[in-house]
Amino acid sequence: MKLNYLLLNEELEETTCHGENDYPLEVYTDEVANYPEGYICWHWHKEHELVYVLDGSIELYTGQNKHILKKGEGAWIVPNMLHMMKPLPPVEEAVLCAILVETSLLCGFRGSRIHQKYVMPLFEDKKIDMYLLKPEVLWQKRILDNLASCYELYHKKTLGYEWEMVIALQDSGVTLAKNADSLASVAHTSGLEDYLRVKKAITFIQNHYQEKIYLQDIADSVPVSRCECCRLFQKVIHQSPVDYLISYRVQMAEYLLINSGKSVLDIALETGFSNSSHLTRMFQRQLHCTPIKYKKSRKG
Repeated sequence: MKLNYLLLNEELEETTCHGENDYPLEVYTDEVANYPEGYICWHWHKEHELVYVLDGSIELYTGQNKHILKKGEGAWIVPNMLHMMKPLPPVEEAVLCAILVETSLLCGFRGSRIHQKYVMPLFEDKKIDMYLLKPEVLWQKRILDNLASCYELYHKKTLGYEWEMVIALQDSGVTLAKNADSLASVAHTSGLEDYLRVKKAITFIQNHYQEKIYLQDIADSVPVSRCECCRLFQKVIHQSPVDYLISYRVQMAEYLLINSGKSVLDIALETGFSNSSHLTRMFQRQLHCTPIKYKKSRKG
């Protein structure tokens, strides 16, 4: 399945249902540059996300960490972790397979021996962001091969493919658990308190982006000083509070351009810009084209 837009609630949680109730697993092909603003924005979800780069290269941000993943490399992002992905030039070549799966398919059910003995220590430690997967490390290559196999199984859909995908992912979990002693080099810690503060400020921005808000308002929502607010944003999401606000407004304007018949002026005012010229200027800065040209290119 191809996906090029994320539906998020005010907590930045992705609200898309991944898979079905009786099979909570979905495989996506993400052409990263085709998302709004040309990247996959900050979000989180309750599912595990296993990323496998099919072509090109991406920057993967989790918490306050940033890593470059090249073709053939991947990552296992733990549930409930705020993350974002950007394509690296040439951006049109950045394509990845993203497998989203609920914990229940990995361990049977929460509270089971497998869940308590293996899954909880690996994936529910609040200090863990993700596990990097590199093909030059033999056990990590095994997991990457399993992800490539899942991608192929999903698209061929031969008899028994659902079962085979679950077996491959469970094998990946066992492989990760067996190599726990070497995880220090691939597990990355983040400052939980800083992360939660930025998450709170982002929620404020998403609830009030249509209004006239300033850096002081964002800082007060935490609450911290303006300097501390800027430091936290740079540390956790590598972006200033004001830049994030503008970026989010442009993202909302993109959505309205494609999905409504409103004028550029109406969209500008609805998304917190002072006028259509202000929106056009910010739009060109981030997307390198005018709102009208963008709308024509997406409609055409």
